[in-house]
Amino acid sequence: MLVAIAGVGLFSARLARQQAPTPFQLFQRMMPVVRHPRCSNCHGGVDPTTAKHPGAPVTVEACVQCHDDDANPGWGLPAPEHFFVGKTDEEICSLFAEFAMKQGHARFIDNHLRKDELIVAAFKGLIGGARTPGAGNPPAPPADPPPIAQDAFVKLGQDWIDHGQGACEVLGTIRLVESVAAGDTFAIGGLDTYQDVKGTRTVSISVRDGKYYADIKTDYTITEIGVQKLVSPKTGRPCTITHTRKERQSGTTTGIASVTIKDTIFFADTKPPQTDYRIDVTLPPETTQKTETRTVNEACGLGIPFPPSSESQSFTWGRASFVIEGHVEDPKTDGRAGACDRAATNLEINTTKLEFDRSLPCFRFKNMGNSWYLGLMERTLPLTYHDVTRAIPYHLVARWNLKYVK
Repeated sequence: MLVAIAGVGLFSARLARQQAPTPFQLFQRMMPVVRHPRCSNCHGGVDPTTAKHPGAPVTVEACVQCHDDDANPGWGLPAPEHFFVGKTDEEICSLFAEFAMKQGHARFIDNHLRKDELIVAAFKGLIGGARTPGAGNPPAPPADPPPIAQDAFVKLGQDWIDHGQGACEVLGTIRLVESVAAGDTFAIGGLDTYQDVKGTRTVSISVRDGKYYADIKTDYTITEIGVQKLVSPKTGRPCTITHTRKERQSGTTTGIASVTIKDTIFFADTKPPQTDYRIDVTLPPETTQKTETRTVNEACGLGIPFPPSSESQSFTWGRASFVIEGHVEDPKTDGRAGACDRAATNLEINTTKLEFDRSLPCFRFKNMGNSWYLGLMERTLPLTYHDVTRAIPYHLVARWNLKYVK
């Protein structure tokens, strides 16, 4: 009977662990407030022409009179990288995790969620901006407060910090996502070329049996259309020959990764017990399959046959590495958890310039979440076909949640 009771107890404990909310699920409990106009209006959704911003002027110059941090300290709008509008819950979680990591978890809760005067005003149902009653200003009309009281919202934020490590991933994981979506149009001689590149590479690392396993998935397509302008030898009229090339490369790889966490100091104002840290990651070799098809539509009546062609090829890539860098206020209470969500171009990534600037997302971004190049850049080889006068936009996301072990 004792054995049975013990077994039930172990099962119940295991079930409780399985049912515990993930860090991201804990964060999502805050979303009714984050998505509410009182928050989103300042974080990327300010529209002075709507009823949600009553009494505000409609010219940009007049807006700046209120939303100018120099003229009215404390009433400036957040920087664009902190905008919520148009972002998914996962992307907003990344912004919060990065902000909390830089601030320090305790300071994030106390200084921002609890004491920030704009947040306090929002929960009281007051409109944002420096236009206050008096001095010729009309009384400020009330605004709808968020659907959760501030004390309850602060409690949700504290739960996310205490039980979710202030992270967006479960404990013991790293997730890196690279994506590209670019279009080019350029001409070489009489050939007009249109190119579309879309792709995603996802790296998911988790601890299993004391080892770090990486699951890597790559999937991208390049569609290239070339239009050659000629004159038909039969009719003497303009005609075109259209060449279409479609390349897809995809693959899934699972293997053991090397993950090392190191204490370091990046900034002179980092004082004990604060510390900065870096996480060095080396991935297993990756394998992908490439399929390429080519077709030609000949509308000039030249009589030259252009049969469609296709080919497949396998690739094995070397062991790619990347670095994650972060900050904690107190190593005894803060885990190595954070996030980075940033748009960048190939010109920014392909550089050896080091940047130590707290105002930049992810601190020293040039070596953040990548190692001087992106794996997706190597696999898609966009520079081979790209118009070199334009930068290729990439979207980089890194999220991590690891315990620190020396």
